[in-house]
Amino acid sequence: MKFIMPFLIIGLLLVSACSNGTIEARPIDAKVVDVEINVKEKLCDEIQCKENQYCVNGECVCNDDLKMCKGDCIDQGLCCDSGDCGLGEFCENNKCVKHVCPFNQIYDSKKESCVCDKDSNWCISQNKCIPLNNCCVHSDCGNNRACSPTYFWTSVCVDDGREKCRSILEGQNAYFTVNGKGTDIEVKSVSEDFVSLKINDKEVNGHPVGAPYTLNPNAKLYIEATESAGGICHEE
Repeated sequence: MKFIMPFLIIGLLLVSACSNGTIEARPIDAKVVDVEINVKEKLCDEIQCKENQYCVNGECVCNDDLKMCKGDCIDQGLCCDSGDCGLGEFCENNKCVKHVCPFNQIYDSKKESCVCDKDSNWCISQNKCIPLNNCCVHSDCGNNRACSPTYFWTSVCVDDGREKCRSILEGQNAYFTVNGKGTDIEVKSVSEDFVSLKINDKEVNGHPVGAPYTLNPNAKLYIEATESAGGICHEE
């Protein structure tokens, strides 16, 4: 017991000393916050933003209803580059545009025109892009052989309660009777996915293959398929 008492007394003294201590919460120095705000404000002191822009932390940003495009602010609904557009579309003058190219061609946004794809060559005599393995002129075929030109065609169907289909070559036309009236359909150009037509006097450019086109309330037109043929050598 004599040995325990000194330790008890020391313990009581320590508890008593700690009970008088308090944990004091100190506020963040307001001067530090002021310095940070002042630094951010000074970042914009020499920044001159364009119309519809304002400076944030030394950078110009667009108003809420606009988006940044190559340093300028444009409407949210406009495109800045072709990545903002759908499949097969290109951004031109901040608008998405679909270019329908003929068979074996793709649209080159830099040249702003249709060019032969990687599997085709331009054939001057036929005035079209043809597959690399197709002949262009008779001299491609050797002695006593001739080149059959490459041609494109499409299958056009009209349904006015009775379906009628025709295979029409590019540049040619076919005559259909639709609801008792004559309808002349010319195939102006053909590509893998789109066909441009002239229906009587009406131009129909870039109509998607497989999609219906309304001729009148009781009749529709369909493009069933597009094909490429010819381009082979044969005996004269």
